[in-house]
Amino acid sequence: MGLSPRDLLLLAYRNATDLCMLILYPATLPIWIPFISFSCRIALAKTSSTMLNKSGESGHPCLVPVLRGMGFSFCLWNMMLAVGLSYMAFVEVLSFYTYFIEGFYHKWMLDLVECFLCIY
Repeated sequence: MGLSPRDLLLLAYRNATDLCMLILYPATLPIWIPFISFSCRIALAKTSSTMLNKSGESGHPCLVPVLRGMGFSFCLWNMMLAVGLSYMAFVEVLSFYTYFIEGFYHKWMLDLVECFLCIY
């Protein structure tokens, strides 16, 4: 019935590790965006197939929207959660990256390097 706490923690962990990788290596942003959303899609597919199997129907475990009763609202909620987490990770990385670049004091860093290497 929706995301279990374990699935939610796994989804948050995957997005957190992807976010940390992006913070450490911001130049890899275009490479990591598909992986962030892919981990959300895995959680969605697992939840949808579990809901399909709990309803008593047989079939292949794939992403099938449940269009009956409360199942429909849970699928929409899971989709909104997955898209929201991906979007939040993307926005946080971009805002952190721009903040770091704007707040980086280049002259201070050059002075530090000159002092450390004794370059005058």
